Amino acid sequence: MNDGSMGLARLTQTLQLCESALAAGVMLGIHLTVFHDGELVANAAFGAESAGVPARVDSVGEMRCAVKPLTALVLAAAAQHGLLSLDDHLSRWVPAGTNAVIANCTLRELLTHRAGIPELRSTRVYSVDFHEYVDRLLALRIASWTWRPIGFYSLTAGWHLLGWVAEQVLGEPIIALTTRIMWPGAEDSRLLGHAEENHPFLLRHGTENWEPYVDQGKYRLYDRPNPAWGGCASVSDLVRLYVRILDCLEGQATMEGAVVPIEPATVAALIQPSMPISVTTGQPSVPFATGFFRGGTGINFADDWDSAAFGHGGTIGSRYGTGVICEPGSRTVVAYRLSSLSLRTNAFVSAVGTAVRADLGLGVADH
Repeated sequence: MNDGSMGLARLTQTLQLCESALAAGVMLGIHLTVFHDGELVANAAFGAESAGVPARVDSVGEMRCAVKPLTALVLAAAAQHGLLSLDDHLSRWVPAGTNAVIANCTLRELLTHRAGIPELRSTRVYSVDFHEYVDRLLALRIASWTWRPIGFYSLTAGWHLLGWVAEQVLGEPIIALTTRIMWPGAEDSRLLGHAEENHPFLLRHGTENWEPYVDQGKYRLYDRPNPAWGGCASVSDLVRLYVRILDCLEGQATMEGAVVPIEPATVAALIQPSMPISVTTGQPSVPFATGFFRGGTGINFADDWDSAAFGHGGTIGSRYGTGVICEPGSRTVVAYRLSSLSLRTNAFVSAVGTAVRADLGLGVADH
């Protein structure tokens, strides 16, 4: 464990798991933050950000799809105040001539990954401006064979449309809207945009070398808002967001830093079960709510978390790199970010979820 880390005195099994994974070379570095019953139990960093650079608890890294719930919160807040309905069709906002199938999609279908809109395979997400990307989506001429199965995870397309609708309704850029949904002063976290200091995920090449995984080139990654999988923050920032959501659920506070305050009933509705979704081809469906995964299975935290738990993970391909889970019943929030990725890290994430539960004395949750 690196200097600057705190806690872990209560998390003996978790500490051993992290140290063993690093010693075995499964990964290069681990960031882990645990909040439980009103207390920050641990905020720790292990290993390295990259070769020769020790991991720090305050380091900023890619959040990937873990940012998706921010857009859901913005739209739910707008619905709460009567500015829209989640059952509104996109036809309310899209220009004339938009493909009818897209225009007939509802916000709720997009938020629950049931719209089926195909991805823009011909356009790399950071190769064009945010609004150009949306314009290309609205101009799609969709052949029937390209339509995704209903209930299949939308990587980028649906969430850009949702972010664009939020801008139309609330009159501000999506990056400003999602920042103010979190907390006053959250601008520094840049959960949807670029950060000056950002440690990318690393992939192993050969038997020893870890090299940065960069999608669009070193200087383009996250250089514009991306409500689907673009943003940089510390792991503790991600936990702070979910603690605010937890406080709101319990009626301790509205999310007063928001564009419009979010009430407990609004958040409670978002995390109610929707329909299961398929995340990757050939894999079993996992529980989903509205903008959030339900339980631990969908976030790869193992299935011993209560079914009422909610959160979101971020991946590169099928490799889990970052994620967060919140269990309201035990008032627990756990978030992690890994410096490096391989298929072996998936088993580690699941084991961390189980180890934290055991260390906190939570046992196996009822379902």
